[in-house]
Amino acid sequence: MNTVAKKGVPRSAHSDWLRQSIEQNYPLILFPLILLLAGFAWLNRFVTDDAFICFRYALNLVEGNGLVWNPGEWVEGYTNFLWTLILSVPIALGIDPVTFCFIVGPILSALTLYFTSLIAMELFQSKILALLTITLIGLNPTFSAFATSGLETQFLTCLQTTMLATLLQAVRTHTLSLSQALTLSLLGSAALLTRLDAVLVVGLVLAISGLCLSNLGRGQQWIMRLALCTPCASIIGVWFAWKFWYYGSILPNTFYAKVSGLSNWALGLDYLWTFLRSYWLAPFPLLWLFAGGQFLNKTARGAAILLLLLVIHSVYLISIGGDFMEFRMLVPVLPIFVLLTVWIIFNYFTTPLLQTAFIAIVVIGAGHHYKTFRSNKIESVENLSAHLNHESSDWIGIGQELRRVFSETMDARIAVTASGAISYYSKLYSLDMLGLSDPWIARHGIRILSQPGHQRLAPIEYLVQRRINLVLADRMRSGPSPPDKQAYRPEDLAAYQYLPPLLTNRLPSTATILEIRRADQRTLVALYLERLPAIERAIQTHQWRQFPIHPNR
Repeated sequence: MNTVAKKGVPRSAHSDWLRQSIEQNYPLILFPLILLLAGFAWLNRFVTDDAFICFRYALNLVEGNGLVWNPGEWVEGYTNFLWTLILSVPIALGIDPVTFCFIVGPILSALTLYFTSLIAMELFQSKILALLTITLIGLNPTFSAFATSGLETQFLTCLQTTMLATLLQAVRTHTLSLSQALTLSLLGSAALLTRLDAVLVVGLVLAISGLCLSNLGRGQQWIMRLALCTPCASIIGVWFAWKFWYYGSILPNTFYAKVSGLSNWALGLDYLWTFLRSYWLAPFPLLWLFAGGQFLNKTARGAAILLLLLVIHSVYLISIGGDFMEFRMLVPVLPIFVLLTVWIIFNYFTTPLLQTAFIAIVVIGAGHHYKTFRSNKIESVENLSAHLNHESSDWIGIGQELRRVFSETMDARIAVTASGAISYYSKLYSLDMLGLSDPWIARHGIRILSQPGHQRLAPIEYLVQRRINLVLADRMRSGPSPPDKQAYRPEDLAAYQYLPPLLTNRLPSTATILEIRRADQRTLVALYLERLPAIERAIQTHQWRQFPIHPNR
């Protein structure tokens, strides 16, 4: 299966006592280690605003409105069908979905690490290297944080890792059992239901699995191929038919909102390079390139399969422009990256000093990323978490405040760019100005230079057409405007990324800027477009200030 197994870990690197101890007590070391690493994921727990998009869809489903963003509007504004269905269960049981994710996330992380250890044993035939591999993965800041982000990331990673463990076992034995074929097909369908772009991994895994049938007779080969393909094709076929009937499209609306131009290639390359640079991992793809011949060795088939999957996934990420969240889209292949890193270190180098030095680079690089990561285009986990509760944004607090103010009449219509927690907690009609849940914006919105995945914006005419009352800023001010302030100009809103482009001469004559002041004096700025009695009453009751707008002439 691999050359590492033949060379082994140099005896000088470990004492005989340590080696024997690990060999004899491997389960007693493996499972406590996995629990500790899962605990590390729990300590790094956070939830991102995008998770509340799934929560809102799940909440509407539970309340009988259907799998929709706004009742009566059939738009697939999520990319994780199965995960959203799973989230509906705790909501139906009265369990906070955030709490649910904080509990389930580390469990999924532990399962991912366990199946990664199985892959490591297939690759290395070394329990020491298996333990080293899962330790490097579990301590990776991005991997541990996105265990509990509220998104499908860790669930998908677990599914794909389980598929790879099953596949590599079949590659080693040069055969595939019926139970393995059915398992791969069902896991593949679950992965595709979770994220449709998992087809890159699922397709390759099922194709390679079909090559492990040469030892079987012709009739048995056909049975196995049917077992590999039929369950997955049937489930996904039914899902596609339902999607077309329910939403009128097979592809989610988010595809059109996020993937919209050739500029994605430059963004995607920058995304991957930022990851390699921040984690000090740039030397390892170069090592894979220099040692390319070793991947062609029959004993390195497992490593070659992993490398092929990693390359395909990387090309895909480049083509879509990466992502604006801290390497979230790389988490499903982080186990593969670390497995290949450990493989090249102990396969290409035989000197214990060099092996130790390269492992040190991985460890120190993770610490470097954790302490220093900053990017203008990619938001760190720290920033993603802060959006929900930090005093300058407090999107959860804004949603709860709107819910309290408009609890008697829920007819206010808001437009937001931070569309997760605000929309989920307010429960008001909500238009996502970046088009994730709006087909027209996703295809025809204003092209903007923003983060990857945020490339279109609703024009003012469309907001008026949709009878939006309040267009909310994505952050708050520490206090209201000075008492002598009489009007707003576009330059007054320079700190708000998405409001200034809307202040044009095409504004309705009645449009104003509304300052929604909270009890602690923090102020949310909103563009007040269409008059509404409920909002007028709130202005009087809470003494919100209104300002005329003087657009640039």
